[in-house]
Amino acid sequence: MYPLLLIISLILHALAFYWIIILSIRLKKTTVYEEKQLELQKEIEELFQSYLNEMKEENKKLLAYLKKDDGTNKQVHLKQNRIEVQKDKLENSVQKVERTTSINKNNYNEENFVPPVIHQQDKLDQSLESQVVFLFDKGLKVEEIAKKLNKGKTEIELLLKFRSKNNINT
Repeated sequence: MYPLLLIISLILHALAFYWIIILSIRLKKTTVYEEKQLELQKEIEELFQSYLNEMKEENKKLLAYLKKDDGTNKQVHLKQNRIEVQKDKLENSVQKVERTTSINKNNYNEENFVPPVIHQQDKLDQSLESQVVFLFDKGLKVEEIAKKLNKGKTEIELLLKFRSKNNINT
């Protein structure tokens, strides 16, 4: 009995050592991943810091440029003044046109008005569906309607099916 217990004990010790080795390997892998993660984090922080520094430098340059460049701001104000003057001129011309149209309206006599004669006839374009229905009601077959309207046979059939469904529903 004693040798059997000794063998079982050795097997259990071997399994324990095996699991300890596996766990240590996994622990090493996680520490390697943590180190890589920390390196990536540092790189990202450095990248963000460099972007922030670049933005600060650009902002300083812009502020210096704006402080130094007062002459161009005056030019912008002059252009705005010119635009306002042109706007005032335009408003004055619009008012003149409105006055002349009101004078013409006063000279207009409603009793002597003759509407212009137009010699055009109104054209009504039928929709495809109405053309299909009209030709189908005339007694033409689906193939003949398709040829006459230069459409596909299945398109004509679908239009007729939709029409029949709409007539049933209403």
